[in-house]
Amino acid sequence: MLSAGVMHFARPKFYETLIPESLGHARSWVYGSGAAELAAGGLLLNPKTSRIGAWAAILVLIGVFPANVKMALDVGPPRDVKSWGIWIRLPVQLPLIRWALRHTAESEASSAES
Repeated sequence: MLSAGVMHFARPKFYETLIPESLGHARSWVYGSGAAELAAGGLLLNPKTSRIGAWAAILVLIGVFPANVKMALDVGPPRDVKSWGIWIRLPVQLPLIRWALRHTAESEASSAES
């Protein structure tokens, strides 16, 4: 989450192409989603806030999924390493969400023990 968030600020033009024109100012969406990823990642680092960080990560992953779909459709059928990497991002979202859900349960269990 942290590295993806940093990349939104380091290479915003790349992410701007993923924002539908109907949403308006693309740079604002890029910075907003980057800030959300940084916040979720930061919350995950602290055991006291990791549960809310995991929920935030789930929301971010769901929120950026349409951009990942758009990127895959824009690149077309997988034909080289780059396009395969883009398409592989789609199914990888599911285990990431599953990991975050498991993390919320683990965080909840450890806070209940305290």
